[in-house]
Amino acid sequence: MKLYGRFGNKQSGFTLIELAIVLIILGILVALGAALVGPLTKRSKYDESREVVKSAKEAVLGYVVKNGYLPADLETAGARKLDAWGNDLV
Repeated sequence: MKLYGRFGNKQSGFTLIELAIVLIILGILVALGAALVGPLTKRSKYDESREVVKSAKEAVLGYVVKNGYLPADLETAGARKLDAWGNDLV
């Protein structure tokens, strides 16, 4: 009496070596992805800070045109006071 049908006694599946190779490849891909996320985040913060400085400059210039003198601080001019990292602009 055959218990395994027409395939016989042969077991099929992945070996431990094959699974280890796949896990190593996945680990390398995850590490490369994590290495790319850091610079992209830093770049977006630089771009955001550049926009904050640009808008602060425009707010100060608008204040000068309207009032004829420089504001005491950025909040008086209506500009955002912090950059993308949370540091004061001035």
